[in-house]
Amino acid sequence: MTEPVKFPEGSQLSIVPVGEGAEPIVVKGFDSAGGTIGTEGQLNTDTVLSDEQVQYGKSELKDSGEREVTGRWYATDPGQIEMKAASDDGIEREFKIRIGKAGQVWTFRAVLGSFVMAELEAGKGLRFKAKMGINSDEGIA
Repeated sequence: MTEPVKFPEGSQLSIVPVGEGAEPIVVKGFDSAGGTIGTEGQLNTDTVLSDEQVQYGKSELKDSGEREVTGRWYATDPGQIEMKAASDDGIEREFKIRIGKAGQVWTFRAVLGSFVMAELEAGKGLRFKAKMGINSDEGIA
């Protein structure tokens, strides 16, 4: 896993519960996500026997990837309770990350593989860690 992306103060992670017309719930305590924001392109190798160096071409496939999000643990927070429910039922949900207090919003659909207590960090109290597989990326708006 790559270095976590630290978000500026006021950034928010929201999760939309399953169900028609459900409203997003802000996940209290969120502060970082592993990897990059957005879907990454892939490269294909295209070589022939006479080539001495690999030649690359752009693939039509894109990988939304697996990410890890972390934050401060709040056992009674509705957003964290919904994250736990998502990891238990395995149903895909919509997520939004707002960058800063009034910045751009990244919207994506993902499933959670786990929602667990993270390693303790000095001065930060209890922390959560959620592993998510991003299935679709609606981009940053």
